[in-house]
Amino acid sequence: LQWSGDTGQAKVLRGTGPASSAGTVVTQATSAKTQRASERGMSGLLAAQLQRLAGVSRCALPLASCIQAHHHIFARNGAFFAALTALRKELQQHGCQIILLKGGALIETVYQGQLGLRPLSDLDLLVKASDLSCVKDILLRRGFCPASPASLFLTNGLTAFDLHTDLIGATRIRRRALAFQFDAEALWREATRLDAPDPTLLVLSPPHQFLHLAVHALKHSFSRLI
Repeated sequence: LQWSGDTGQAKVLRGTGPASSAGTVVTQATSAKTQRASERGMSGLLAAQLQRLAGVSRCALPLASCIQAHHHIFARNGAFFAALTALRKELQQHGCQIILLKGGALIETVYQGQLGLRPLSDLDLLVKASDLSCVKDILLRRGFCPASPASLFLTNGLTAFDLHTDLIGATRIRRRALAFQFDAEALWREATRLDAPDPTLLVLSPPHQFLHLAVHALKHSFSRLI
């Protein structure tokens, strides 16, 4: 079994040994790849690729652990987006807008809404400073609690939202503004609606999203692929 963690692509390489020996090798390879994919945040992608391979090749692939990881990611992400849907309904009543960032935005755009492919630990939302208290109050009323009194990270134990008023966290760590700056007015002006009829939920324009992801990866020293 050959799998590229860079592209998320997998393929079976035919061996010349006995079938039982080949099966053992594939099982061992799959176990190793599953562990590496989990460390890199790519369990869902690997599961999708292995299920595709199982359908086109005659090689028996041990899929149980991958499928379990895929189902776990799907269920967890489903809870996040259910909470986001509820938040959107209240934001519509108050006339507020938010921009969905990073992994949450990529699931809807890059992953084409397939919830089980990319794990999420929270949903990052960019909020206008003038709307911050409104958004936070809505979450508090819905049972979310901040990690600390001044924190903008709110969780209800099952799902979590991380609120931001700028893309690089310069309001919390001012020195970051010396390294990189985004034009806040341009971010909001060029952001696009995730759903055409709803002006409440936006995503960054492709150029801004690319730059934001690059800066975010650099901030975390490229510690993992996802």
